[in-house]
Amino acid sequence: MKRISCSVVTSLAMLSMIGCSAAAPGASAPPASAPAKSQEGEAPKPSAQPSGPVTLKIGGIEYQYTKAVIEAFQKKNPNIKVEFNPGNNDFEDGSIQALLRSGSGPDVMVASSGPGRIGLLADAGLILPIEDTLKKYNIESRYQKWVIDQTRTQGHGKVFELVEGVDVFSVYYNKEMFAKYNLKPPTTWEEFLDICAKLKSAKVPPIAAGFRKGIGGGWMLGNLLEASAGKDRMTDVIYGNGKFDQKEIILGGEMLKQLVDGGYVDGKEASAIDQAQAQAAFINGQAAMTISSQGFIASERKKGGDVSKFDSFLLPSRESGRPARPSAGLAHSWVVNATTKNRDAADKWLDWVSSEEYLQIAAANGGALVPVIEAASKVKNDPAIEAATAMLKNGAGYNPSVYLPAKAKDAWYAAADGIVTGTLPPAEAMKAVEAELSKAKQAAAKK
Repeated sequence: MKRISCSVVTSLAMLSMIGCSAAAPGASAPPASAPAKSQEGEAPKPSAQPSGPVTLKIGGIEYQYTKAVIEAFQKKNPNIKVEFNPGNNDFEDGSIQALLRSGSGPDVMVASSGPGRIGLLADAGLILPIEDTLKKYNIESRYQKWVIDQTRTQGHGKVFELVEGVDVFSVYYNKEMFAKYNLKPPTTWEEFLDICAKLKSAKVPPIAAGFRKGIGGGWMLGNLLEASAGKDRMTDVIYGNGKFDQKEIILGGEMLKQLVDGGYVDGKEASAIDQAQAQAAFINGQAAMTISSQGFIASERKKGGDVSKFDSFLLPSRESGRPARPSAGLAHSWVVNATTKNRDAADKWLDWVSSEEYLQIAAANGGALVPVIEAASKVKNDPAIEAATAMLKNGAGYNPSVYLPAKAKDAWYAAADGIVTGTLPPAEAMKAVEAELSKAKQAAAKK
């Protein structure tokens, strides 16, 4: 594993947001016991911080801007030397858990967010709640309220993760194609279907979709669920006693079936290609629309591609009086290792990643996530990120792929693929997700 210190930093390669993993340093070491917790759930802090220079180990996802933000942090904190070990280690195969148990893991790391991922680490006692850090640096006031509320809810009343950014999902469309056929963004589901029908009649594939590997299917079906069921119902499902097979959620599956049955989504093709291939098809003019997050447009612009002909809109709500919202997922978050000996330095890092200066550096060096810190309004981001930020004005629904526990997430991916291929009726698909989610909730209640 490559180790990077900012004093001799080599060029950092761009890491794909999804699907990349690396061997975890120390993953084969025998597990170490996590420190005992106090009644408040905080692991005891060292009695005194070292008076001399300290080394802060940072791990996890590597961004285009990682080198720049580390260098800036070290200039602001000359008493702290940073060692960075990149690697988007997997939750599913246990490599992140093994890394944190090894005793040689990072003090802080950035990883995929949500109760189905970081929630696993919190439940296992492998990371620390950061409530004291939020108070110490007044960090909570920097974030959009819904983000802190969500992380505290999924932490059962405590915050365990500091969000790096979110993915915001909406319908991206080709403005030139829409103009050619006199089409406008829809205000109702029926208008959306009418747009699809007119494009199909003109022999223009309406929607590019890629469900292979599950991720793209989760994106698209999650966006449809926000339109059909809405944020409040999904909050009750994910964090409360709501059922995944209720009629409003099943309606989202039926909406996907409508698109396939109408020939607006090619079900066989969607099952055969992944989300990156669907995005490429859209960029290359092979379809008029796709449902995605903002990152692929920002990345295409950075590569020098012409993205001026693309724009986005929200799927209309199926419920009168409920505003249209994007679906979204807390993409990546920072966590503190329960065995850290450098809590003060780790706290300084959390203060840094939630600062306006950090956002400025990230934006200037290829950041593709949507920042959820209030100071983001002062930062010049890629136009696709700015547009996605504006969509959050009424809050956001859920990308269930981020929030479901592991087996329920697998059932969710299978539901999307089953519906698009015609092998699972929507009601049956959602019932399968509910069965796994119910098992996970029951198991959690017994702990």
